[in-house]
Amino acid sequence: KKTKPIIKKLVESEYAPAMNFIMENDVMNLCPGKDASTDLQIQQRFYLATIYFKTNGPEWRVSRESSPSKFRNGVRWLSKSSECRWDGITCTNDVVTKINLSSKYLFGVLPSEFSAFPLLTELDLY
Repeated sequence: KKTKPIIKKLVESEYAPAMNFIMENDVMNLCPGKDASTDLQIQQRFYLATIYFKTNGPEWRVSRESSPSKFRNGVRWLSKSSECRWDGITCTNDVVTKINLSSKYLFGVLPSEFSAFPLLTELDLY
């Protein structure tokens, strides 16, 4: 089976973990093209997953003493819940408007994917 060039390029890129999440592991099983709301949800989940993987999300912590994947509020990222319920994410009308990753002890380069949220009004990383 031949893979479309754009898909092959994505699968072999820095976006591979997020693509794999959306295409293989996201239990929401959202279907692109169903409607504008679903397409937006897929986009938001993809960009948030990209941010998660680029900032070493599996090792996020609430404090230096806590173990990975402990969250203050909300639910774990990449869960079956709406991305609007993920810890540190605030949505208005199902659109991401605030991202608060303070105290997650992020490291790495600040991902450009934060700019993928046109209605983002607040970004707290410290």
